[in-house]
Amino acid sequence: MPFVGQLEIQPEIMKILDIESKFVLLANSKIYSKSHDSYTWKEIFHALDILRCPTFIKKWINRDDIN
Repeated sequence: MPFVGQLEIQPEIMKILDIESKFVLLANSKIYSKSHDSYTWKEIFHALDILRCPTFIKKWINRDDIN
């Protein structure tokens, strides 16, 4: 049997199980995929309400090295 990657197998498993699903890739930089939506950590963190988070978390989320 040939190797099948995670991105290829997940949609097939959900179809077999008859589970409606949406696949999302979360990474440091944008990944382009025909089968999955892609978000960067920066996009996800930007959508979060971090007003009551401790200062060290706010600093970590706002690092320059997170795309």
